[in-house]
Parts: sequence; structure tokens; C-alpha cells
Amino acid sequence: MQPAPPGTPTLAPWARRFAAILIDYVLVLIPAAVGIVLIALDNFDDGIAPIAVVGLVLLVFSITVVQALYFTILNGNERGQTYGKRALGIRVIDAEEGGPIGYGRSLARWGVPFVINLIFGFFTLIDDLWPLWDAHSIVVREQN
Repeated sequence: MQPAPPGTPTLAPWARRFAAILIDYVLVLIPAAVGIVLIALDNFDDGIAPIAVVGLVLLVFSITVVQALYFTILNGNERGQTYGKRALGIRVIDAEEGGPIGYGRSLARWGVPFVINLIFGFFTLIDDLWPLWDAHSIVVREQN
């Protein structure tokens, strides 16, 4: 393997990337936490209360729209840094040109893993719930 030409940026270490994404998720999931608290405040005795509906909307909104906007805009802009990346001195750049990756690629960087997790998360949920409608997958041990 040949050494990188002078001036070529180096990849950030894994630990710094991980710390940056933790900071980012703490920030973008604040509305989700508020939503969870609002849902928890409803005791559901008389049906679902408006406060729980607001909480559910905040929860869904923060794990979809807020994240999509946050990661797309901040990683795709001229700086190429989310607040977590900025705190740790790392940024996203185009590997060939060294400039910003743009909003389209930035959206894809967020969206592709989101959709894959959504799909496979759904299949995992179906697999976990499968015994509810398939009697053959339930093993009952007979007692003597």
C-alpha cells in the first residue's frame, strides 16, 4: 500500500467518531425523550389523552424528520460537521475532491441505514411475534 499524498486528510479514529455520534444522538433525541415523558404522563384510563398524542407525534417526528434534517443539513453543508463532529474536530468530506459531500449524499448517508434498520427491525419484530400465530413454533414441556 502506498502512502497517502501530502495534504490528504486522515480518517478520524473510531473512538472519536463514536463519541461524535453519541453527542449527535443525545441532541436529536431530546424531542423523543420529551415525547416519551408526555406519553408516560397519560394513564390511559379514559382512552388516549391529547398529551399522549402530542408525545407520540414528538417521538415519531424526532426519530424521522428531526434526524433526517439534522444529519442531512449539517453533514452536507460547507462545514460538513454535525455538532458532535464539531466538538471532536472531525468532519465529512468528499474522498476524491476534499470538499463537502452535498445534501443528496448526506441524506443518503442517513437514509440508507435508517431504511435498512427499519426493514430488518420489522422482520425481527415479526420473527419475535411469530409464536403468537404459529402453534408449531411454541414448544410446551409436559409435566409428569
